Amino acid sequence: MKRILLILSIFICSVSLSQSTLVGLVLETVDNSSAGFSNNEVTYRLYAELNGGQITHIFADQSNPLSISTSTTFFENTYGEDIQGLVNSAFFTLAPFASLPFDTWLTIGDSYTDPASKSIGLDLETGFANSNLYLGGESSQQGSIFRSANNSLCFPDVNGYVLLGQFTTTGDLSGFINLMGKDANGNEWSETNIPIPSIGGDVLGCTDPNAINYNTWANSDDGSCEFCDDIDSFISNEACDSYDWNGVTYTESGTYTFETTNSLGCDSTATLTLVINNSSTSQESVTVCDSYDWNGVTYTESGTYTYESTNDEGCTNVATLILTINNSTTSQESVTACDSYEWNGTIYYESGVYLHESSNDVGCSNLDILNLTINNSTTSQQSATACDSYDWNGITYTESGTYTYESTSDEGCINVATLTLVINNSSTSQESVTACDIYIWNGELYTESGIYTFESTNDFGCVNVATLNLTISTPSNSFIDVTACDSYDWNGVTYNTSGSYTYATQTVDGCDSTATLNLTINNSSTSQESATACDSYDWNGVTYTESGTYTYESTNDEGCINVATLILTINNSSISSVEVTACDSYDWNGVTYTESGTYQINNNEYIPQSYTISSGNYYYSPESLTINVGDTITWIIDGGYHNVNFDVSTITGESYGNPVSIPTSAAVFGPGNTIYTHVFTVPGDYTYDCSIGSHAANGMVGFISVEEPNNCDDISILNLTINSSSSSSTIITACDSYELDGITYYSSGTIIFDTQNSLGCDSTSSITLIINSSDSTSEDVVACDSWSWDGVDYTVSGSYSNTYTNVSGCDSTHTVNLTINNSSTSQESATVCDSYDWNGVTYTESGTYTYESTNDEGCTNVTTLTLVINNSSTTQESATACDSYDWNGITYTESGTYNWVGLNSNGCDSIVIIDLTIINSYYTNNNVSLCFGESIDVGNNTYNETGTYIDTLTSVNGCDSIVTTNLTLYSDIVSIITQSGSDITVNAVGGTSPYSYQWITGEVTESITPLTNGNYWVIVNDINSCESDTSFFNVDWTHTSLSEIYINDLIIYPNPSNDVFNIMFNSYTKQDINLTIHNILGEVIISETLRSFSGDYIRRINMSQYPNAIYILKLTTNNGMINKKLTLE
Repeated sequence: MKRILLILSIFICSVSLSQSTLVGLVLETVDNSSAGFSNNEVTYRLYAELNGGQITHIFADQSNPLSISTSTTFFENTYGEDIQGLVNSAFFTLAPFASLPFDTWLTIGDSYTDPASKSIGLDLETGFANSNLYLGGESSQQGSIFRSANNSLCFPDVNGYVLLGQFTTTGDLSGFINLMGKDANGNEWSETNIPIPSIGGDVLGCTDPNAINYNTWANSDDGSCEFCDDIDSFISNEACDSYDWNGVTYTESGTYTFETTNSLGCDSTATLTLVINNSSTSQESVTVCDSYDWNGVTYTESGTYTYESTNDEGCTNVATLILTINNSTTSQESVTACDSYEWNGTIYYESGVYLHESSNDVGCSNLDILNLTINNSTTSQQSATACDSYDWNGITYTESGTYTYESTSDEGCINVATLTLVINNSSTSQESVTACDIYIWNGELYTESGIYTFESTNDFGCVNVATLNLTISTPSNSFIDVTACDSYDWNGVTYNTSGSYTYATQTVDGCDSTATLNLTINNSSTSQESATACDSYDWNGVTYTESGTYTYESTNDEGCINVATLILTINNSSISSVEVTACDSYDWNGVTYTESGTYQINNNEYIPQSYTISSGNYYYSPESLTINVGDTITWIIDGGYHNVNFDVSTITGESYGNPVSIPTSAAVFGPGNTIYTHVFTVPGDYTYDCSIGSHAANGMVGFISVEEPNNCDDISILNLTINSSSSSSTIITACDSYELDGITYYSSGTIIFDTQNSLGCDSTSSITLIINSSDSTSEDVVACDSWSWDGVDYTVSGSYSNTYTNVSGCDSTHTVNLTINNSSTSQESATVCDSYDWNGVTYTESGTYTYESTNDEGCTNVTTLTLVINNSSTTQESATACDSYDWNGITYTESGTYNWVGLNSNGCDSIVIIDLTIINSYYTNNNVSLCFGESIDVGNNTYNETGTYIDTLTSVNGCDSIVTTNLTLYSDIVSIITQSGSDITVNAVGGTSPYSYQWITGEVTESITPLTNGNYWVIVNDINSCESDTSFFNVDWTHTSLSEIYINDLIIYPNPSNDVFNIMFNSYTKQDINLTIHNILGEVIISETLRSFSGDYIRRINMSQYPNAIYILKLTTNNGMINKKLTLE
């Protein structure tokens, strides 16, 4: 990244400029072979040649732009800078920086250590990074590259040169710059629009001073001189409908002239030969089905569309299409029928896919698709012989006969089954037996109770079933698990304790029986508690408001009764109230109240207490302590090493079961140290010990009982009214004396009265009395002519008095002893040029002026001057001219400020100042290369053939700008596509080889192998980036019909489609079919293979995930291939 040095550049041109010491510009080349350039880059250095003096600025402003350009681009090193002195020359000897010495930059003087300055924000880098550094003018930034005057780098070297810049490029260098400097006497000069010369010093241009485009810097005439009789111009133009020229709009063909005077004062006649061609319009209305192709666009929605084209005259032709799109319709249904199905007047007996085409209401195609399945009805017959009954189709038959059953087959058709049935009956017998231990029946030994059967066969071959209901009684052992509360009665015995008990007897069958009872006896429980509460107490969901003994029954964890007893004491709260009225404040229960209000205190509010338990060798003291909720206990070491343990008994290992968990404290050693402090907030009995060693076993166990304090409210209420004592203070001011209540006061002071107000409180009144005195004064006054006093003008000497009110509001009498003296006047006249000095003042305008002085009596003497000032005249004008300017008989060829002095009609000086800007005509040489069919506009001229063209234009300053265009037109590229086997090849002629290729498939080779039929196109580019017209070739290697591949009715709808294509066809022979869909590059995106397929094919293919484009559907069989275009839009 380049560094940008921002330095404020302010330069002020002197009003009087000296003669320039600039001889001209010199352009030289520098040997850059060490840079490793590969594109024939040339490094130029630009110098200013001076005849003495110095260069201080390279500048650009609104009137004088600067332009340095190349026909290609400038070389900019990555590590370079836009000012020479900012480039780090220490890198020049390093290989990676071989090209750094040849970077592009500006400077004043040759130095890599002392950089020239540039204006803040002046951007050189953007211009050098491209092909043109342009500064100044109407729209570009303005500023300068500069050095302080008399810097040694501003002065020329031994050759008279000052280095201005270095430029490396592969193109031709051109442009113009502006310079400012000083001559040997230190006078400033400036030169503008100085053209950059060619190598060797030639500056092409007009060298004839009589020409209107005379170039003072040109030293080689290029034949471009123009004179006033050479500036008529002729223009031929062709336009559509109308043409604007010089502020006039022309709507008809013809020849028109425009006469004017150019900026140089020469007559100029422009002749326009104009051909007006008219635009055209057309309109058509179309009604179609589904889509409509119009001017290469497929429309699928109704609407009004316009298409602009160019008619034979090259003007716009607007065609309007009023389009109505009616949609085709498609419906599809699937039907399953038995035996046959009638559809659209036809009876179908076989399954298949059937199509019916008709026209819908809007005259478009309506395609009905029937997916038909024909299932056949069936009949069956069977015979059966069974014993007793026969189950058939969910019905049990018990008699012989012929039966039928109708059902629906899996396909929904009727199935009729016939059954011929013979029923033979079986026989049964049954007996019940009770035995002990064993029983023998039909040769079998049975040891368990149960129902047993024995089957044999009767005369009809049916089963004869004998049933035995057998009860085997065995010595029985039974076990009973029972849980009871307090006691349990069993077999006439009451049991009060848990245990296993047995009872022996015989069963009703005479067999031994033993019963075992596993008995668990759980005890009912009781509990008792005492409570004291204020006003009420909530216990087991009941609120109690009176003292008493209450019981509550519940079920304990073993399911037995738990009786809880509550011994309750209810203490009542109390409230008392008092009304008090006081003056100013009131003391109540130790508090002083100063405002009215209602106050209350609780006389029975409990104040928590603090207790100390001493911990010594094997004791807590006190051992037992009763406290209230909210009290604090602190354990202090008396001696030894102890802790406080409320958790598990150190002696028994069982939990103390305290009302709330309290953590075990750390062990503490040393008398006076605190073991633990705890605030008890839960009532109940607490046990604790010292868990250190055998301390607890030796008796170091303590007990604490925590009770609720009697905190019943005893509330006293004070309704207090505070009345305020009052006081008042009055200030009275009087003059000389004041009378109050019959007393006359002559001096200031304070008078106090004490009494009571209406509320009975003290009231104090205070009067502050201020006695002020009257006064009188006098003075002597001397005045001129008159004297004003209190709105009265006095013109006669005398003694006068007025009475006022002094600052204290009392009378103040003032007397003036007045003396009146008189003033004097005089007059004079004068006529002069420009100014007049009078009484020490310089006057520059005509008028009447007065001067006041003092006479012998000290009064004003007024002198009046009537003055006529005739002014010298100064006028200033500005002029801008091309090359030279005639003024007051002198021809000026350089810009500057010039003066002329004469006499005006009043006989005074007349000075005329002119700010003159001389603008030189300049020349531009452009080398342009175009491809066939392209053109370039220069001014109003268009060029499209090889040649050199010279155009005279008017620059932004109104002077001539001679533009030379060296135009090279490359030959046209013609491409032809030919087929060779399965390949197609593009053959190119014309242009400049080598060529590059761009096929529709994305391939870039000269030949490609098409994957699918269709239109292929290619564009050829040559080395000059010129492009051929698009060449097309239609690939259709295979010409196969549907019948040749045994396919009927290939239907694709809708097509074009936004997402889904329905594809249907019929293969009327068994064959392998490969269905593929290809994108335009020939890639397969969807594929399906049908093996030994015949019949109807229907598939719905969703292509919404693919981009809108043309796709190819390919059906391939052993007999050939068919392609269809799919349009996804």
